[in-house]
Amino acid sequence: MVYNIDNLPAKIYFNILETNNYNLLSDDEKVDVESLWQNIYSEVTQLLDSKKNDKAFNLGKSIQHLSTRIEVVTNTVFHLRRKRDELLEGILKSYNYILRDDNFENDLNQIEREIDNLDIRIARYKKQLDPLINPKESKNKKQSFEDIYFSYCTIWRPYKEVNTIFIKEFISLEKQVVIKIKNLEKNGK
Repeated sequence: MVYNIDNLPAKIYFNILETNNYNLLSDDEKVDVESLWQNIYSEVTQLLDSKKNDKAFNLGKSIQHLSTRIEVVTNTVFHLRRKRDELLEGILKSYNYILRDDNFENDLNQIEREIDNLDIRIARYKKQLDPLINPKESKNKKQSFEDIYFSYCTIWRPYKEVNTIFIKEFISLEKQVVIKIKNLEKNGK
């Protein structure tokens, strides 16, 4: 038997993810199981909801944007403390900072305090990003495939024998469970 994405049991898929034992995909020694795994893994990745990847991308983009802003504003304030420059003041104003002629030094001090707050936002974004890019290092206790599957079955029925559910069916079930949970949370039930 040679498995593909349409006939691969989810239990075997997750077993291969854990063990890297590609030989579970075929009993035919002529089959390049590593290449077969790469194809299946690629297809599964495409089937999975891309919201996680979008969230990771957006968090990374926000971190980069804030880091750049901190660097630009910090350097601009540094130079403006030595000598006023209309172009540099324009940069700060483009970030919606207020610079007044009669309170210029205090405004620079205020901008520096606000920049310190951006470091806190970056730390918060990094904390949200870490489980998305390092799921194996999450602090949660590792659950078996069966535990996850049966918990999904309690939320969304019908139940199917654990060894017979294909990976495509499991992905679909997972999406339905997420939708049901969101609806329950939205409705307050």
